[in-house]
Amino acid sequence: MLVLGDPSTPLPLGILIPLIILILDLAVALYFIQDLYKPERRVYGDDKTMWLVIILFGSILGWMAYLLIGRQA
Repeated sequence: MLVLGDPSTPLPLGILIPLIILILDLAVALYFIQDLYKPERRVYGDDKTMWLVIILFGSILGWMAYLLIGRQA
């Protein structure tokens, strides 16, 4: 039987903080991917697939680049 630990003990900060950052990064990346594929959205270079790859593999820097450079009004 696999025992993962006592559920009443909290996660240590060394695990909890990176986990929160990872979840927030994923949520923001998903938001910007949804924004990217809106029909009215225009992007720098007119290549939405390129911006998708940048957002996905660039992590925080990727979606920040999309926000600051890629999006056009």
